[in-house]
Amino acid sequence: MVKPAIPSKANRPKASSLFGNKSSTSSSKGTPPPPSTKSYSELPSASDWQAATKFARPAGRANDPVLRAIDGLMDGLRTAKDGAYLYMLGNLFFTTMSWLNHFKTDRRMVPEIRKSILSLNLYAANELAKNLNCPITKLAGKLQNIYGIKMSPHGVKTDTDDVKKGYLSIAKREQYRVFMISSRAFNYRSNSNSFKALNSGRAGYRYVLSMGNEMYAAANQTISVGYHSSFMAGMPVQCAGQIWIENGRVTKVSNASGHFQPVDRALVKVLHYLRMNGVTLSKVTVDPQQFKKVGKKVLGEGAGDVMGDVFMRNNGNWNSIIARAKHQSSL
Repeated sequence: MVKPAIPSKANRPKASSLFGNKSSTSSSKGTPPPPSTKSYSELPSASDWQAATKFARPAGRANDPVLRAIDGLMDGLRTAKDGAYLYMLGNLFFTTMSWLNHFKTDRRMVPEIRKSILSLNLYAANELAKNLNCPITKLAGKLQNIYGIKMSPHGVKTDTDDVKKGYLSIAKREQYRVFMISSRAFNYRSNSNSFKALNSGRAGYRYVLSMGNEMYAAANQTISVGYHSSFMAGMPVQCAGQIWIENGRVTKVSNASGHFQPVDRALVKVLHYLRMNGVTLSKVTVDPQQFKKVGKKVLGEGAGDVMGDVFMRNNGNWNSIIARAKHQSSL
């Protein structure tokens, strides 16, 4: 297994990006990117992109699943149209953000290509702003409306002022951030300055996939994380539910969250996140939930377990997601 780089206390991952997570623009020395870093004016051709990221070849590319996911999204974008193009462009933005978020703590990610990844991230952001007819300063709000899931009426009603007092701050939620290293899930322990493989047990963990494409997870009985809304302080997420992990290996995932009630196809985003981090989807069970109100409670009703690769094949095409996911109706 590739050993993760241990961030020092002075340079520990911090959270302050477009969506309020850790910075996606800090350099390896903890300073802002150089002023010379600019957005690509157009999507690079396959040959130009290979040349720009040549430092990642050959072993670097083989060991960097996030970079390979970026390659695939760029290939798809060159022929995609309309809603599919816009959706894939958003995923390119989120995926490049993931690479930038993790390159300091994952030695597979070659620092020499960071500038190219950042330029591509800026290109995706500018292209999204242009297509969504909004200034770049308003892009975060637009993306939350299209790609994000706001709390359900049930969640809004549940989160009283007392509950909101328990919302995690940016600093406090860092202890629950999931680091995917060599296809396994780890948690960073600041007291020992080390990473520890996650083990959820039979009960599973409560998780969210943030708008910054970061996963946060905690045991259901964790007092400081009373609800799914606790992680991101009530802000929109890409998906929320339960996840099961054995010695760092993700074995099962669901969208069981009464607070957010994500449609089952929102799990495609989680599976994409896992796949781009090297997880084999044929080994991950998916438990899709449909929500209904029973009295004063909101209950999830399973539609039957299915393996991740099958679920992705049946639901992971962009047009299907756009057409059927209620929270993406604005498209």
